[in-house]
This record gives sequence, structure tokens and C-alpha cells, in this order.
Amino acid sequence: MFPTYSLYNDNEANSLEFYQRLSEFTSSVATDCPAENSTFIKEFLEFREKNKLLMAISYGEAYLEFLMIGIFIQNYGNRKIRMSRLTAPMLNYLHRARKKFPALKSIIDKLRGWLMYKALNGVSHEPLNPSKQYDAMIRWMQATYEYNEEIRKLGIWRQWLDTFAPVISMYILNLALSEASRFTKEAKRSFGRYTKNVESFRMDQKGVYKNREDFLFTLRNENEYFLNIFGAELLNRELKDSYRKTKNKVIVLPLCMRNLPESECKAVFNGKGRVCRQCNEQCNIGRITKAVDKKNVTTYIIPHSSEFSKFLNAW
Repeated sequence: MFPTYSLYNDNEANSLEFYQRLSEFTSSVATDCPAENSTFIKEFLEFREKNKLLMAISYGEAYLEFLMIGIFIQNYGNRKIRMSRLTAPMLNYLHRARKKFPALKSIIDKLRGWLMYKALNGVSHEPLNPSKQYDAMIRWMQATYEYNEEIRKLGIWRQWLDTFAPVISMYILNLALSEASRFTKEAKRSFGRYTKNVESFRMDQKGVYKNREDFLFTLRNENEYFLNIFGAELLNRELKDSYRKTKNKVIVLPLCMRNLPESECKAVFNGKGRVCRQCNEQCNIGRITKAVDKKNVTTYIIPHSSEFSKFLNAW
């Protein structure tokens, strides 16, 4: 096993060069977005505001979603769902049961992994236009139960796309695909050195992850790593001012960063989530908690990244 990406290049003593490259890349990408794309993105923002769909977002966030559409269609637009009448309700039940019966999680995940691999690992070779790929992509993502927040965003874009004639809707999706290709090419030039192991991981680990419930994450192409890297920097910029003005701050970290097994972790539930108690000096969650303690920031632990939106509901 080896990491799919690393912020340390072979000849670097630290990761500072990565962050410098990321800052420069983020500043240039959205600025170089073709004017036609920007026009449609602004129209989408007006549609959201007029119809009061979810909370308001900035142009930068809308551009990120536009980019996500293109990359997700490229990656998942040809994914095929092979489900019987029983498979879908069974997956739905198992998804809920793994949370309801934590003691049985390992057994449930094995069954869930087997079903998901059989049902969601297919690829369609039927030629589809971008609009049909978009809808097929959403259906596939819904079946995984792993893309809840993305599905909400993609649903709003679909509502907006449906206000146009089909030929215009397809034209906009082709623009998103073109922008995704441009973005990937530029990102590869800037960050390819940091993600050089992604494809090797995808090829080498196929057998290891077969029939596992987390096999979906091994499907991710390099362009999705680029999207996440760029998205994190863009959202940090967009939200920095409001974050600084916020009095009560929290850090949310995934359970997989924990150093100790469940039976030894001393994190306690405070009504909203599990709070780290810094019980182990070797634990990455404990180290981060210690680093932010003096700034009055509370560290919460969530079981899985897909639980993040649910965690926010408590607030």
C-alpha cells in the first residue's frame, strides 16, 4: 500500500511549495474561465436567488459546482446500475442498519460491500448525450448513499437546466465538460507530481477492495483529486472572512484519523457530537485538538465524511 497523493514532492523538505502552487493555481483558474461559462454561472446564481433554493452561494462556489458537473459526468456518466427488485430496498435497509446497530457494523458492511460491488460496479458502453449522462450519474450516486450533499447541489442545477430547451441544456453541459477538461489539463501540469500514485493505486488495489463497502472510493480518477484540492482552497478563501467573525468555532475530523480502536478512545458525546479528549499523544486527532485548544476551538469526531451534513443539522 502507498498513498495516492502526497504534499511532499521527492525533492522537497516540506509541503510549502505545494501550498504556494495551489494559491497561484486557484487565483488563475476561475479568472481564465471563458466568458460564456461565466455568463451561464451568473444566470444560475440569479435562478437560485429568485427561487430561494438552499442558502446563498458566491460566484466562486457556483463555479466549483459547474466544474464538479463536468468532472462527475466524465467519471460517472457511464456508470451502470444492475439491481433486481430486492437489491435497492436491501441496500437502503443495510445503509440504515449500520447506523442503528453499530455492534453489527462489520458484518453489515461485508454484506453491503458485496451487494454494492455487484450492483454499482458496471460500466455502460451505450452512447449517451450529456443530458442523459447527467441523469444516469445522479441515479448512480443516489444508489451509493455516499454523495448526499453533491446530489442536493446537482438537483438544483437540474432544475435550472430544465428551464431551457433541451438543446440549450445540452449545450451548457458540454461547456461544463469542456471546462472540466481545461481544468484537469492545467491541474495536471501544476499538481501531477503530487498525485502520481493515483492511477497505480487504482490498478493495483482492484482485487483488494473487491466486495468491500468502501470500494467506491477507489474508483476516483486523478481529476477528482484535483477538484478536491482546488475546492478546498477556493472555499477557504470564500469563507475566511465569515470564519474570522464567528465566535464559536469547531473542527470536524473523520474517525479514520484516530490512532486508537473504539474500545480505547476516550472521546465523549456532548449532545452534538463526539469531542476529543486528547487521550493519546500519537493520535492525529489528539494532536490537532491540542494545537487549537488555546484558540477555544472544539474538535469533533464523525464516523464518516458522508455524515458531515447530518452532523451540521444539530447546529
